[in-house]
Amino acid sequence: MICLYPVVVWGQATNSADVTGSVTDPSGAVVPGVTVTVKDIDKNTERTFITNDSGLYDTGPLVPTDHYLITFKKEGFATVQRGPLTLSAGVTGLNVQLTLGQSTQQINIQETGAPLLETTTAEISQTVPLETLKLMPQTGGIPDWQAFLTFLPGTRGNGTNNNSAGMGGVSVNGSMPFSNALLDGATTSSPMSNNVINTPIFDTLGEVKMSSSAFSAQYGGGGMVYNQISKGGANQFHGMAYDYFKNTALNAAPFGFNGVSFKTPQHFNDFGGNIGGPVIKNKVFFFFGVDHTINHTTPAVSFATVPTAAVRAGNFAGLNPIYDPTSQTVDPTTGVVTRKLFPNNQIPSAMLDTVAKNIQAYYPQPNRDGQLVNGIATNNYSYLAPGDIPKRKYFGRFDADVTSSNRITGSAAWNDGPQLPFSPIAPINRAPGDVMNMSGQLSDYWTIGPTLINELRIGFMGEYDSFTPDTLGAGYPAKLGLQFSKADIFPNVTINNYYGLGAGLNTAYKENTFDISDQVTLIHGRHLLHFGGGVVIFRADSTAWGNIKGADVGFTGVYTAGSNTGALASNSGSAYADFLLGYVQNWTALNAPEYGGRLKNPGAFIQDDFKVTPKLTLNLGLRWEGNTGWTEVNGNERSFDPNVINPATNAPGAMWYATTKANGRDRLQQGIWKNWLPRFGFAYQLGTKTTIRGGIGMYTFPWNVDTYASAGLGNAFNSSGNQSDSTGNVSPVVILSSDGNTNYQGSKGSAINALYRRAPTTPDAYNGQAVGFNQYTSPAPLLRSWNFTIQRQLSQSMMADFGYVGSNQSHLPFTKDVNQVPENLLGPTDSAFRPYKFQSLNGYTTEGVANYHAFQTGLTRRMSSGIMFNVNYTWSHMLSNQDSSGWGSLQGATPYQRSYDAMANYGNSNFDVRHMLKAHASYDLPFGRGRKFANSSQALDHAIGGWTLFGDFIAQGGSPFTPSMLVNNSYSLSSNNLWYPNVVGDPKAVAGGQSIDSWFNVNAFASPTPGTFGNMGRNIVYGPGLSAINTSLHKTFKFTERTNLDFSANATNLINHPSFALPDKVIGTGHIGRISSTSVGSRQMELVAKFRF
Repeated sequence: MICLYPVVVWGQATNSADVTGSVTDPSGAVVPGVTVTVKDIDKNTERTFITNDSGLYDTGPLVPTDHYLITFKKEGFATVQRGPLTLSAGVTGLNVQLTLGQSTQQINIQETGAPLLETTTAEISQTVPLETLKLMPQTGGIPDWQAFLTFLPGTRGNGTNNNSAGMGGVSVNGSMPFSNALLDGATTSSPMSNNVINTPIFDTLGEVKMSSSAFSAQYGGGGMVYNQISKGGANQFHGMAYDYFKNTALNAAPFGFNGVSFKTPQHFNDFGGNIGGPVIKNKVFFFFGVDHTINHTTPAVSFATVPTAAVRAGNFAGLNPIYDPTSQTVDPTTGVVTRKLFPNNQIPSAMLDTVAKNIQAYYPQPNRDGQLVNGIATNNYSYLAPGDIPKRKYFGRFDADVTSSNRITGSAAWNDGPQLPFSPIAPINRAPGDVMNMSGQLSDYWTIGPTLINELRIGFMGEYDSFTPDTLGAGYPAKLGLQFSKADIFPNVTINNYYGLGAGLNTAYKENTFDISDQVTLIHGRHLLHFGGGVVIFRADSTAWGNIKGADVGFTGVYTAGSNTGALASNSGSAYADFLLGYVQNWTALNAPEYGGRLKNPGAFIQDDFKVTPKLTLNLGLRWEGNTGWTEVNGNERSFDPNVINPATNAPGAMWYATTKANGRDRLQQGIWKNWLPRFGFAYQLGTKTTIRGGIGMYTFPWNVDTYASAGLGNAFNSSGNQSDSTGNVSPVVILSSDGNTNYQGSKGSAINALYRRAPTTPDAYNGQAVGFNQYTSPAPLLRSWNFTIQRQLSQSMMADFGYVGSNQSHLPFTKDVNQVPENLLGPTDSAFRPYKFQSLNGYTTEGVANYHAFQTGLTRRMSSGIMFNVNYTWSHMLSNQDSSGWGSLQGATPYQRSYDAMANYGNSNFDVRHMLKAHASYDLPFGRGRKFANSSQALDHAIGGWTLFGDFIAQGGSPFTPSMLVNNSYSLSSNNLWYPNVVGDPKAVAGGQSIDSWFNVNAFASPTPGTFGNMGRNIVYGPGLSAINTSLHKTFKFTERTNLDFSANATNLINHPSFALPDKVIGTGHIGRISSTSVGSRQMELVAKFRF
């Protein structure tokens, strides 16, 4: 009798497969000296290994997604051959029990997939294999496996993205969405955001593996690991050409709120191809892919308001009356201004500002009459808004078997997304841009001996975004005669009610991640040891978004109004008339240099997978991670620091600068060097069909710029100035044709040139202003996750599982204003009671916490007789005091009320979805060649053969949200907190029942007394649930043995069922809890053709 027991252990290689296990005789005694031969069928290579004195073997790194035959041979025993077996990334184990016999006697066991039961690890993971990747319907634009992510067990998005988020916005088994995304073992995460930057071409992927609980100490960088494994070359050339096509005619109209529904025009093509094969047969192999996306959205007619020829000449006849500011008189007692009308409502040509006349020459002429609104000919220029620009992706990989004991593999992905290079209205606004990213890795595997393997890897990720106005450095201030511009660039001109002119965005956004690691695998007795270390280096070399502003000038019409108060102030005047006179109401200038942020994360680990008995395995791991904290190469950092003495008050609470190193602080965060992260797991095999597993682990994630450094990095060396009218609309800030040295504001202002200066570096320089806050002593965010699961094999192809999964998180980011007025001092005149002599001090502290508990169960059938499926159900409850993620608002809303009591905000998490039922399935229709019916006729095969139906389904409860008051009368003076209402009734008690017109009972909430906080908790009301069915119908046309055409018709939200988004959450006049959008889009169809060879 031959018994095969599965072993799944995370090994030393993150982009390779590995087979390991023990060999025993019929009595259960270990068998040393067994020859284990592993043959790669695709590459025609063989490697040989010998079991050690404890009967253990380990093949070392193999190529994932390749097909293997594994042979076990020793004199006195029958030879066993297993395969052909398709391996996944990580380690698949086979414990083989041999039978007595001659070695010439061979027993073949054919099974293409890894064993169903996991018998030697506590890890909770999901693998999306190539077969599923090929069949899954796409729910987004460019094909991407992440569309399938929220259909996997234990995953959920927040209330606004629960059906469309990628790796950066999905919580898995209670973890906040900070993840370690790998491509062939190297990180692709951004130092700016921790978000996933580089995703490869969809059709170059061989599989994706997601690990979320009790995984190996080898992995750091987040509470989840997404390992994307690419395809590779083989001895035979293979490849494909493909096209994904979407069109408006294939789609359904979305749900019609207020009876209005129309389809967004769409003509989408994603086409490309790939090819792989040998460079040197049996030795060196390549794989290359290219992808091109064109999204032809039908150009929509848009409208803008531009000045007419008459207005450009100063003729405002028939429009609002305009008054001459040079004729004004000011009542010395009341400050009321009185001005005289311009005769015939026309500005004399001699009064037109020279610079204004030069600027307006860059406006296009009106091409339609427009509509007269408030005395202005609006929408008098029509244009076609341009569609999307093509995007390109490339991918390459090579594998080289240098010797029988040394293999080198490398891969690289490059994505390029040019941005719109022109302005459809005013060419002067043109600011071409490009968003480009790349990643790559080079791995070297050495089998030093039968029990010792070394893996060295170097990884790289980079993103490079650039937007450069055409007018930068082109001498436009001199051409215009603009003397006070602080940079050689066109000014940004804002004129109320008119289309603005300006240089557009200038920025250089560069970020790089370098990932260097070395890992060793050692088999010693019953211990399979993995140990090693490495460092991840983050570099953020960037400018502010819009870092060059030579002169931003604004015009509102206040200086050509008849007065600065009363009806004349509101019913007269013209912003364009102010512009023609050169009367500027507000001015800003900025020059912010590029900064260079730096952070390093060194790490080391040891993992011991200890086979205590043939049925019990312990997973023992310990990881150490360090963190240097964010620094800037030239000291370009500043932050409010509550420990720096303020000279103005002689009390703590002032500005810190890296150049001054106050209190010995030289970086935004203090480094962390005592961050120990233990991991423990066990797996016990009860009989041959049941496993009991459990584990616990501690994890952390890096500090990204957006969360931990954006408030202080790169703004200490800026040169800037700004001024708005402080005279009550009596005098302008500056006149366009002036040199900027005249003070038009008198005692209430200054000449703008005197206000433009380099950022100060004294502790009290920003007293009375709003600045950012970075917490210096910041403990590393910590995730503790645990699980207990039972797996039961029901048949050769079917398995049921039951489990409990939990987690606790602490030291998470908590966004707040640390200068909020204390609750016991709230009042209408309480500004003097701010703790520090500043306005808002917004930033992140490390007070965030979260807890999660879940019961999960599932039924899985591996592909057998043409049927594959997974059905899973999760009940869970997730609590937090604020949610966080690496990028933007992917965590959802971050409301809070009390800045000083973070735990007062503890309640249901945005990711709290109590009930989730999910499924995906594939069914090969039983017709055609190789199937049960109609299998003899080629004509019938072409017509009805080769069809496969794939579908996925999701049904889940709603996500919570936090109602808040329309007007914040708490007097807390926080710039970003909400005013929670008082709960006086049942929010769910809606007259006539919940509907999209009134989802919750707004009368259940009442405004608190001004100067107090409401008694409502966070996230106490739940929004609508979600359900969707996506399907894909596939047909394969076989031309020859090695060529075929795959055709697919995909549909997302097949029955076009609307799942509604969260309602209007505001409590106040005119707000009734109405829902006005959906969380799942309308049905969209896609046609896909792939020619394979």
